[in-house]
Amino acid sequence: MSLGEGDTPFLPIHWIVKALGMSALFMKDEGLNPSGSFKARGLSVAVARAAGWRVPKPCADRLILRALRDCRGGGLRVTEEAIRRAECDLAVQEDILVYPEGAVALAGLRELVAQSAVVPEERILLFKFGTGKKYLQ
Repeated sequence: MSLGEGDTPFLPIHWIVKALGMSALFMKDEGLNPSGSFKARGLSVAVARAAGWRVPKPCADRLILRALRDCRGGGLRVTEEAIRRAECDLAVQEDILVYPEGAVALAGLRELVAQSAVVPEERILLFKFGTGKKYLQ
């Protein structure tokens, strides 16, 4: 059964894309699902589960690693500072509020651009799960 989840808008990212020297960057807002929650689709693709207050390893770690190898993909580490900067830039420059967990995608993209691992002609899609409103205090 489907409630129309996933039929959420692509938000163009105008200012940050220019700063990165890219041609196109979009964010898909999964918080606008009919249920009002990213969980309608977001959790259906989650790859980790919490054990207590920490996540010792992804529940499908071997499958994830195999998928990364098969598509010649990889992982990337970003700093808390880079995540905070991405979160702030999305809010100030694009008027998009995200969870810190959502800002990690932009922080990672910036690192990939710095490493020249992404070419400017690529069209990139970042996923936004939920909203950052709960962090405004």
